[in-house]
Amino acid sequence: MTPPLVSIIVPAFNVERFIAQCLDSLILQDLKKTEIIIVNDGSTDDTWQVAARYAESHDNVRIINQDNQGLSHARNVGMREARGAYLGFVDSDDWVHSSMYRELLATATRTGADLVITNGRLYNDVTKEVKPIQDSKVWSSFRGKDCSHTLDPRREPDLFMLDTSACKRLYKKSFLDLLDFTFMPGKIFEDVPTHYKLLLNTDAVALLDRPHYFYRTDRPGRITAKTDETLFHVFDVMAEVMRDLKTWQADAVIWANYIWFQSWVLRWLRKQIEAVHGRDFDLRCHGMSSGFSAEALSVFRRKFEDDTRAIEFVNHQASNTLAGCLMQASRTAKQKSGTHHLGNDPVGFFNKDSHTYTPDIWGWVCIQYGIKSVLDIGSGIATNLTWFNEYGFDALGVEGHPRAVRGSLLPGKVVLHDFERGPWMPCREFDLCLCTEFAEHVEQRYEENWLVAVDCCKHLLLSAAPPGQRGYHHVNEKPDEYWIARLEARGFEHVPRVSQLLRDTCTRKSASWGRNHLLFFQRKAAEGVVEL
Repeated sequence: MTPPLVSIIVPAFNVERFIAQCLDSLILQDLKKTEIIIVNDGSTDDTWQVAARYAESHDNVRIINQDNQGLSHARNVGMREARGAYLGFVDSDDWVHSSMYRELLATATRTGADLVITNGRLYNDVTKEVKPIQDSKVWSSFRGKDCSHTLDPRREPDLFMLDTSACKRLYKKSFLDLLDFTFMPGKIFEDVPTHYKLLLNTDAVALLDRPHYFYRTDRPGRITAKTDETLFHVFDVMAEVMRDLKTWQADAVIWANYIWFQSWVLRWLRKQIEAVHGRDFDLRCHGMSSGFSAEALSVFRRKFEDDTRAIEFVNHQASNTLAGCLMQASRTAKQKSGTHHLGNDPVGFFNKDSHTYTPDIWGWVCIQYGIKSVLDIGSGIATNLTWFNEYGFDALGVEGHPRAVRGSLLPGKVVLHDFERGPWMPCREFDLCLCTEFAEHVEQRYEENWLVAVDCCKHLLLSAAPPGQRGYHHVNEKPDEYWIARLEARGFEHVPRVSQLLRDTCTRKSASWGRNHLLFFQRKAAEGVVEL
């Protein structure tokens, strides 16, 4: 049997709604000498059944089934099975123009390119709107140049600024074999290191500026829509890119383009990731900047001076004194104690602890009791308060560490006050007071100084270290009974059923701060109390 000219590899996982459109666009290619390799990556819907119908009716379509192992592994399996002299990759929820592989192959054979890159469009699965891909300005910059021959990425460093997708490309298989190339397994954003690795290892890239590839966005279940810690994979793939840039001695212009690119990606993900992971994300951003040379940063600032958002992000990233202090605080806290919160942080910055970040608890209380305004006593850099601010609550914090206030995530919404120097109370009433992991750090003789602030609130969520817990500057550990008596004497009423409900929730979440000593109070005169 005559081997195909092009092998097109289609990884597929739970895309029963979209794979038919994808495969139709490949079956209808003008170039007939193709093979289509579908790698079913452990789909649990009808993806396999849809693909099987195409394999039964078309001789050039075959299916490989495997347990779910991720996109990179599926692509690597497809590469091992490919028989074509050239390879292409298509994501199974996307589709391509009927002339794509004919035109890419013609360009590759005419120029001898190791790699041909084409253009495409973004298709919004919700609005049905079609837009240019984000690298459209880069494509525009090449239109005035002679692109009839191959380009050397080291002489044309803006090639590194093109969209990193592995799909809008045709690869010479012998080029990939020579590099013993595989996709980075077990990570999302795996196209990023691929883009840099291949461009750093070739002097023969061809461009074909046609809208050949249609990339589907905003569909349910897409990998890049995640908001959890999976997004931290971006730092692993960026670290791989930086290792390659150093290994292959990329010049300052290529580095500058990379710095611009990573700023764009990290800004996008910073908005997307759950707030609980925000501080860790910022720390990783700062840590990455330690690999930027002064020369590369200088070139970046000159070249991209008109991109104010990129400049501001990178300047903050590279000189993030807050991040530096946070890392110092983390090291100090770990030396002092196995738990991490503001009270055991002598540097004065909240080392974000997911155990104290429990928006499901806050949200339930706010819905049940009609909360609209929140006062956070001992707010640190306002990590918890950001959740309330994001959802439109009237939020205010009070904090005793000057550097924590200067580094606040909510500038202007945290008041600086040391309760050991005197009382403080807001000039208005709040619906809810948060006072978590704070009371044990203020000596008993100064309790009145912060309790007068609690008096201005209708409801109170309190957690304070019990006797024997121990921790940095734990100078006032008291049992629940002490705080219940103290607050009931001030006109509050402890609500045991709510306290237990919230403690049970903390136990299920392994949230140690509220598991054994979270207490919920309401003012005896409060109205609209919901009975459980």
